Amino acid sequence: MGIRGSALATVISQGVSAAWVLRYFFSGQSTLKIRKKKNLGLQKMVVGSILALGSAPFALQLAASLVNTVMNKSLGYYGGDHAISGMGIVMSVLNLAMMPVIGINQGVQPIIGYNYGAKKYDRVKEALKLAIIGATAIVCLGFVLVQVFPRQIVGLFNSSNPELLKLGVYFLRSFLIFLPLVGFQIVSSGYFQAVGKPKQSAFLTLSRQLILLVPAILILPLFFRLHGVVMAGPIADLGSSMLTGFWITREIRRLGSNGQPVYVLNKAELTD
Repeated sequence: MGIRGSALATVISQGVSAAWVLRYFFSGQSTLKIRKKKNLGLQKMVVGSILALGSAPFALQLAASLVNTVMNKSLGYYGGDHAISGMGIVMSVLNLAMMPVIGINQGVQPIIGYNYGAKKYDRVKEALKLAIIGATAIVCLGFVLVQVFPRQIVGLFNSSNPELLKLGVYFLRSFLIFLPLVGFQIVSSGYFQAVGKPKQSAFLTLSRQLILLVPAILILPLFFRLHGVVMAGPIADLGSSMLTGFWITREIRRLGSNGQPVYVLNKAELTD
């Protein structure tokens, strides 16, 4: 079915996923019940809070589309079709590495948010620390694989074109040179969304995907041509990680500084 089959598969998978989730809510197993009159009516304050907290991931999706447009235009101008294809391979590999990190980020946010609201700040810190360690371990593993086996990874996508293989290996190793920092940056920026600070979360999230990356893609190629496009990724990763490190360090130092009682954490309680 060609590209139509791919589109149909996407729609079917989303439909099956939605049916699976709805089955849980309607089966009686869920504490939350879906009731048309009682639960589905819109409330201004609730909708406003949802929009505020959802602004960061929403902006991230928009930024990703803008980055793809700008990057593909620069790659096409300075490197041609092979450069676009090579960077497409890099983005596919990066997405695979990011999936479990995003899962950790989304999974830890309810734990952080609940304990932050309960002023159990030691639990907040411990949950954040464990999430950062887990995310960093995953991206470090991805970094090792990318640096040690780049040719084999690119070959999974296309091994018959020597020029594409050469460009893909260079792009993969260079564009993801600061991949070990990305797990920390994503989880730490997600922390601010979990504690109800969407402005900080949106700024830190967009610092990597938009604020630093797009200007770098537009400016660096003027001096370094195709190499400048590749350099834009590491610069954005490093710069956003430094910004995030500054903000999250200041935030963590302020936790519990208002005289609230310290809660002694039991790690087994993180799943409560």
